Amino acid sequence: RPVLNAAPLLLSVVAATIVVGAVWVDVQNPSPGELAAVHAQLAQLGGSEGCAACHTEFGSSMSDACFKCHADIKQQSDDAKGFHGLLSENSAEACEACHSEHHGVDFVPTNRRSFELAGVSDLDVFKHEGLNFALIGKHLELKCAECHRNADATSLLPKQKRYLGLDQACIACHKDVHQGGYGPQCASCHGQSKPFRQAATFQHS
Repeated sequence: RPVLNAAPLLLSVVAATIVVGAVWVDVQNPSPGELAAVHAQLAQLGGSEGCAACHTEFGSSMSDACFKCHADIKQQSDDAKGFHGLLSENSAEACEACHSEHHGVDFVPTNRRSFELAGVSDLDVFKHEGLNFALIGKHLELKCAECHRNADATSLLPKQKRYLGLDQACIACHKDVHQGGYGPQCASCHGQSKPFRQAATFQHS
C-alpha cells in the first residue's frame, strides 16, 4: 500500500488558514491607513460606517463623493473658472489624480505634489492671471502662506478654506488708517509697487 504524503495537504490547510485570516482582518479593518486630520475630524467619516460616505455604491466615481462636500470646486469645474476650471475635463473630474488619502493625520491632501500633478511645477511662482486674481507689484514677492494663511495647515475648521475665499479689496489685508474717510478706492492714491505710506498723490489741504 502506498504511503500517503501529508505535506501537500498540510500546506494547503495552512495556506487556506492564512487567506481566511487575512480576509477576516481586512473585513474588520478595511482602511489602508488613517485619514488626514482635515477629514478625520468629520463625524460622518468616522468609524467603519464612514467608509461608505466616500466609497459609494458601484458605478459612482470617487469624485462624485468628493463633490458632495466640495461643491465650490465642482462649481469651478462646471463654470470653467478658478484653478480647477483651467484643468482639462478629465483632470477636473478625477480628484484622486492629484489628491490622495489614508496617509495619516499629518498628511495634507492638497500639497505641492498636488499642484505638480496639475501642471504647476513651481508653486512659488504660481501665475494668478488666469484666475481673475492677477498679482502685481509688491504682491508678486509674497509667499503663498502670507495670503493663504491655511495653505500648509494640517487641519481646517468646518467652513475654513485652504486657498479659496480671498477678497481682492485692499482692506481685506491692510488696515484702513483713514477709517473709510477716503473711500474704498485705495489705488487712487496708493500703488502696488511701494509701501502704502508712500502715497505721492496725497493732498493735505
